[in-house]
Amino acid sequence: MLNADGQRYEVINAGIEGYNSEYALGRIRDDILKYDPDLVTIYIGWNDLMKVSPSNMSSSGRVTWLGAALNHSYLYKGLSKVVFFYIRPILMPPGLSGKASEYHVFDQFVPAEYEENVSAMVALLRERNVRVLLFTRPTVLTRNMSAEDLKAEHVFFPYFSEAYSAPRLLSLHDAYNNSIRRIAARMRVPIVDLDEVFNRQDKRTLFWDTMHPNKEGHELIATVLAPRIRELLAQ
Repeated sequence: MLNADGQRYEVINAGIEGYNSEYALGRIRDDILKYDPDLVTIYIGWNDLMKVSPSNMSSSGRVTWLGAALNHSYLYKGLSKVVFFYIRPILMPPGLSGKASEYHVFDQFVPAEYEENVSAMVALLRERNVRVLLFTRPTVLTRNMSAEDLKAEHVFFPYFSEAYSAPRLLSLHDAYNNSIRRIAARMRVPIVDLDEVFNRQDKRTLFWDTMHPNKEGHELIATVLAPRIRELLAQ
Protein backbone atom coordinates (compact mmCIF):
# COMPACT_ATOMS: atom_id res chain seq x y z
CA MET A 1 0.00 0.00 0.00
CA LEU A 2 2.80 2.42 0.84
CA ASN A 3 4.63 1.77 -2.42
CA ALA A 4 1.49 2.14 -4.51
CA ASP A 5 2.07 5.88 -4.99
CA GLY A 6 5.45 5.34 -6.72
CA GLN A 7 7.56 6.07 -3.64
CA ARG A 8 9.69 3.33 -2.08
CA TYR A 9 9.42 2.62 1.63
CA GLU A 10 11.36 0.25 3.86
CA VAL A 11 9.34 -1.04 6.82
CA ILE A 12 11.07 -2.77 9.73
CA ASN A 13 8.89 -4.71 12.16
CA ALA A 14 10.82 -4.14 15.38
CA GLY A 15 8.19 -5.50 17.74
CA ILE A 16 9.01 -8.39 20.07
CA GLU A 17 6.34 -10.66 21.48
CA GLY A 18 5.82 -10.19 25.20
CA TYR A 19 7.53 -6.80 25.49
CA ASN A 20 6.00 -4.20 27.78
CA SER A 21 6.65 -0.47 27.62
CA GLU A 22 9.80 -0.70 29.78
CA TYR A 23 11.45 -3.18 27.43
CA ALA A 24 10.22 -1.31 24.35
CA LEU A 25 11.86 1.88 25.62
CA GLY A 26 15.14 0.02 26.08
CA ARG A 27 14.84 -1.48 22.60
CA ILE A 28 14.43 1.92 21.01
CA ARG A 29 17.39 3.28 22.96
CA ASP A 30 19.72 0.32 22.37
CA ASP A 31 18.72 -0.98 18.96
CA ILE A 32 16.14 0.90 16.88
CA LEU A 33 17.97 4.22 16.64
CA LYS A 34 20.90 2.61 14.81
CA TYR A 35 18.63 2.15 11.78
CA ASP A 36 18.27 5.95 11.54
CA PRO A 37 14.49 5.75 10.95
CA ASP A 38 12.42 8.55 9.49
CA LEU A 39 9.34 7.48 11.43
CA VAL A 40 8.68 5.15 14.37
CA THR A 41 5.20 3.87 15.12
CA ILE A 42 4.47 3.00 18.75
CA TYR A 43 1.82 0.38 19.46
CA ILE A 44 2.41 -0.80 23.00
CA GLY A 45 0.53 -1.52 26.19
CA TRP A 46 -1.17 -4.89 26.18
CA ASN A 47 1.63 -6.57 28.12
CA ASP A 48 1.60 -3.74 30.67
CA LEU A 49 -2.17 -4.07 31.06
CA MET A 50 -2.39 -7.86 31.15
CA LYS A 51 0.46 -8.56 33.53
CA VAL A 52 0.57 -5.68 36.02
CA SER A 53 -2.25 -5.60 38.54
CA PRO A 54 -3.50 -2.14 39.51
CA SER A 55 -3.34 -3.38 43.13
CA ASN A 56 0.44 -3.72 42.71
CA MET A 57 0.68 -0.03 41.99
CA SER A 58 0.88 2.73 44.55
CA SER A 59 -1.60 5.59 44.68
CA SER A 60 0.68 7.43 42.25
CA GLY A 61 0.16 4.75 39.60
CA ARG A 62 3.70 3.42 39.89
CA VAL A 63 4.50 -0.21 40.53
CA THR A 64 5.35 -0.89 44.17
CA TRP A 65 8.64 -2.54 45.11
CA LEU A 66 6.83 -5.81 45.72
CA GLY A 67 4.98 -5.55 42.43
CA ALA A 68 8.24 -4.82 40.61
CA ALA A 69 9.93 -7.81 42.22
CA LEU A 70 7.06 -10.09 41.23
CA ASN A 71 6.94 -8.70 37.69
CA HIS A 72 10.62 -9.56 37.20
CA SER A 73 10.30 -13.05 38.64
CA TYR A 74 10.06 -15.67 35.90
CA LEU A 75 8.77 -18.19 38.45
CA TYR A 76 5.98 -15.85 39.52
CA LYS A 77 5.07 -15.02 35.92
CA GLY A 78 5.03 -18.69 34.97
CA LEU A 79 2.85 -19.63 37.92
CA SER A 80 0.55 -16.69 37.20
CA LYS A 81 -0.01 -17.89 33.67
CA VAL A 82 -0.82 -21.41 34.85
CA VAL A 83 -3.21 -20.18 37.53
CA PHE A 84 -4.97 -17.36 35.71
CA PHE A 85 -4.86 -18.60 32.11
CA TYR A 86 -5.48 -22.34 32.54
CA ILE A 87 -6.90 -23.10 35.99
CA ARG A 88 -9.08 -20.09 36.79
CA PRO A 89 -11.46 -20.45 33.77
CA ILE A 90 -12.13 -24.05 34.78
CA LEU A 91 -12.96 -23.19 38.38
CA MET A 92 -14.73 -19.86 37.90
CA PRO A 93 -16.21 -18.21 34.80
CA PRO A 94 -15.48 -14.52 34.20
CA GLY A 95 -18.04 -11.88 35.06
CA LEU A 96 -20.29 -10.87 32.20
CA SER A 97 -22.43 -7.99 33.31
CA GLY A 98 -23.55 -6.05 36.32
CA LYS A 99 -24.07 -2.45 37.25
CA ALA A 100 -23.26 0.16 34.64
CA SER A 101 -20.55 1.38 37.02
CA GLU A 102 -18.55 -1.79 36.26
CA TYR A 103 -17.70 -0.28 32.88
CA HIS A 104 -16.18 2.74 34.67
CA VAL A 105 -14.39 1.11 37.60
CA PHE A 106 -10.96 2.15 36.27
CA ASP A 107 -11.98 5.59 34.98
CA GLN A 108 -9.69 7.34 37.49
CA PHE A 109 -6.84 4.86 37.17
CA VAL A 110 -3.65 6.26 35.62
CA PRO A 111 -0.81 3.78 34.86
CA ALA A 112 1.91 6.33 35.58
CA GLU A 113 4.96 4.20 34.73
CA TYR A 114 3.38 3.19 31.43
CA GLU A 115 2.80 6.84 30.56
CA GLU A 116 6.34 7.73 31.61
CA ASN A 117 7.82 4.99 29.43
CA VAL A 118 5.84 5.96 26.35
CA SER A 119 6.58 9.65 26.93
CA ALA A 120 10.28 8.81 27.21
CA MET A 121 10.10 6.94 23.88
CA VAL A 122 8.60 9.98 22.20
CA ALA A 123 11.16 12.35 23.75
CA LEU A 124 14.09 10.11 22.83
CA LEU A 125 12.98 9.80 19.21
CA ARG A 126 12.35 13.52 18.89
CA GLU A 127 15.85 14.23 20.15
CA ARG A 128 17.06 12.36 17.07
CA ASN A 129 14.60 14.18 14.78
CA VAL A 130 12.56 11.02 14.24
CA ARG A 131 8.86 11.43 13.59
CA VAL A 132 6.56 9.50 15.92
CA LEU A 133 3.09 8.08 15.42
CA LEU A 134 1.09 6.69 18.36
CA PHE A 135 -1.75 4.18 18.35
CA THR A 136 -4.53 3.26 20.68
CA ARG A 137 -5.03 -0.50 20.95
CA PRO A 138 -8.28 -2.12 19.81
CA THR A 139 -9.91 -5.14 21.44
CA VAL A 140 -12.51 -7.67 20.41
CA LEU A 141 -14.43 -6.96 23.62
CA THR A 142 -17.76 -5.18 23.38
CA ARG A 143 -20.46 -4.42 25.88
CA ASN A 144 -22.94 -7.08 26.93
CA MET A 145 -21.00 -10.09 25.65
CA SER A 146 -22.37 -13.48 26.65
CA ALA A 147 -20.37 -16.47 27.86
CA GLU A 148 -20.79 -17.95 24.39
CA ASP A 149 -19.44 -14.74 22.83
CA LEU A 150 -16.34 -14.82 25.04
CA LYS A 151 -15.68 -18.42 24.09
CA ALA A 152 -16.31 -17.86 20.38
CA GLU A 153 -13.93 -14.87 20.31
CA HIS A 154 -11.25 -16.65 22.41
CA VAL A 155 -11.25 -13.91 25.01
CA PHE A 156 -8.73 -14.32 27.80
CA PHE A 157 -8.25 -12.08 30.82
CA PRO A 158 -5.35 -10.47 32.73
CA TYR A 159 -3.24 -12.44 35.18
CA PHE A 160 -4.93 -10.88 38.22
CA SER A 161 -8.40 -10.76 39.72
CA GLU A 162 -9.41 -7.09 39.52
CA ALA A 163 -10.31 -7.24 35.82
CA TYR A 164 -11.75 -10.74 35.65
CA SER A 165 -14.97 -9.61 34.02
CA ALA A 166 -15.76 -8.26 30.57
CA PRO A 167 -16.94 -4.85 31.86
CA ARG A 168 -13.92 -4.40 34.12
CA LEU A 169 -11.46 -5.41 31.41
CA LEU A 170 -13.08 -2.95 29.02
CA SER A 171 -12.70 -0.26 31.67
CA LEU A 172 -9.02 -1.06 32.20
CA HIS A 173 -8.48 -1.17 28.44
CA ASP A 174 -10.01 2.31 28.18
CA ALA A 175 -7.71 3.58 30.94
CA TYR A 176 -4.58 2.56 29.02
CA ASN A 177 -5.90 3.98 25.75
CA ASN A 178 -6.72 7.23 27.52
CA SER A 179 -3.08 7.35 28.62
CA ILE A 180 -2.02 7.26 24.96
CA ARG A 181 -4.52 9.98 24.11
CA ARG A 182 -3.18 12.17 26.95
CA ILE A 183 0.40 11.71 25.78
CA ALA A 184 -0.55 12.57 22.20
CA ALA A 185 -2.31 15.75 23.33
CA ARG A 186 0.35 16.81 25.83
CA MET A 187 3.33 16.17 23.56
CA ARG A 188 1.52 17.08 20.33
CA VAL A 189 2.18 13.73 18.73
CA PRO A 190 0.10 12.39 15.81
CA ILE A 191 -2.17 9.55 16.82
CA VAL A 192 -4.21 6.92 15.03
CA ASP A 193 -7.13 5.94 17.24
CA LEU A 194 -7.39 2.30 16.19
CA ASP A 195 -9.75 1.60 19.06
CA GLU A 196 -12.29 3.96 17.51
CA VAL A 197 -11.63 2.58 14.02
CA PHE A 198 -12.31 -0.99 15.13
CA ASN A 199 -15.33 -0.01 17.22
CA ARG A 200 -17.04 1.13 14.02
CA GLN A 201 -16.69 -2.39 12.59
CA ASP A 202 -18.09 -5.84 13.32
CA LYS A 203 -15.13 -6.77 15.49
CA ARG A 204 -16.05 -10.45 15.60
CA THR A 205 -14.46 -10.87 12.16
CA LEU A 206 -11.25 -8.98 12.95
CA PHE A 207 -9.50 -10.75 15.87
CA TRP A 208 -7.93 -14.05 16.86
CA ASP A 209 -8.57 -13.38 20.55
CA THR A 210 -8.84 -10.54 23.07
CA MET A 211 -6.19 -8.37 21.48
CA HIS A 212 -4.56 -9.93 18.41
CA PRO A 213 -6.03 -8.87 15.04
CA ASN A 214 -6.36 -11.56 12.39
CA LYS A 215 -5.51 -11.10 8.71
CA GLU A 216 -8.61 -8.98 8.10
CA GLY A 217 -7.85 -6.91 11.18
CA HIS A 218 -4.31 -6.22 10.03
CA GLU A 219 -5.61 -5.25 6.59
CA LEU A 220 -7.91 -2.72 8.25
CA ILE A 221 -4.97 -1.29 10.19
CA ALA A 222 -2.91 -1.05 6.99
CA THR A 223 -5.72 0.69 5.14
CA VAL A 224 -5.90 3.35 7.86
CA LEU A 225 -2.16 3.59 8.43
CA ALA A 226 -0.71 3.79 4.91
CA PRO A 227 -2.15 7.21 3.95
CA ARG A 228 -1.29 8.62 7.38
CA ILE A 229 2.35 7.54 7.02
CA ARG A 230 2.60 9.05 3.54
CA GLU A 231 1.10 12.27 4.87
CA LEU A 232 3.54 12.49 7.79
CA LEU A 233 6.64 11.73 5.72
CA ALA A 234 5.61 14.25 3.07
CA GLN A 235 5.52 17.11 5.56
